[in-house]
Amino acid sequence: MTLWVMGDVHGWLERAQGVLVRAGIVDGAGHWRAGDNTLAFLGDLVDRGPDGIGVIDWIMRLETEADAAGGKVVAVLGNHDVLIMSAARWPDRFLSSWHRNGGNDDDMARLSAEHRLWLERRPAMALEHEHLLMHADALLYEEYGWTIDAVNDRIAEVLQGEDPDGYEDLLDVFSQRDAFQDGADLAQAFMRTYGGTRIVHGHTPITKVTGQPPEDVTEPYVYADGLCVNVDQCLYRGGPGFVYRKG
Repeated sequence: MTLWVMGDVHGWLERAQGVLVRAGIVDGAGHWRAGDNTLAFLGDLVDRGPDGIGVIDWIMRLETEADAAGGKVVAVLGNHDVLIMSAARWPDRFLSSWHRNGGNDDDMARLSAEHRLWLERRPAMALEHEHLLMHADALLYEEYGWTIDAVNDRIAEVLQGEDPDGYEDLLDVFSQRDAFQDGADLAQAFMRTYGGTRIVHGHTPITKVTGQPPEDVTEPYVYADGLCVNVDQCLYRGGPGFVYRKG
């Protein structure tokens, strides 16, 4: 069994599909061809690119196609996914922040109740093939629970609730990053809490960490003695994209 993981897509539908076509995961029309294997997207599906809603529609379709083939598609929650939902629900409070962070007015116009319901139901964390999958390289998840299920349940309560303060608190903690850069100890402790033998995340563009030009980012950034893998592929900065593979 193979696990593939794709980092932040940020509305760049054609670029993301091209990466998965080259990896043999989807066909030229973007349809599932990976059989009984697993593909995970690590959030930030929207904003900063031309077609965030197209990305959501595509992943929703892939979920169905993969399930029919005995495979699996997972999409965890990113901060930009929370931000577009908050701006849609409480524009007076969040719309200006969403625009400052790359919000696409066409995405907002096309964001349907079905899209919002799907986003609200995204897990914040997932454990697949002993890989702990999450959007942010941050400890923010500890503020919502001490098991994956507890974190996902609590964040789902926030997203499905009617309290804009809960959304704002979640967006505030999602600003955290770089938690595991100082070595393996914190990563090991985090996985003792939530499980897994490797943390895989997006959120922090690899180019910010390594100083590489985006066009040179063609593979994951592995650090913390091999315990952490950054897959933020810098698509919105012009990176060619890649997909992480295990198995």
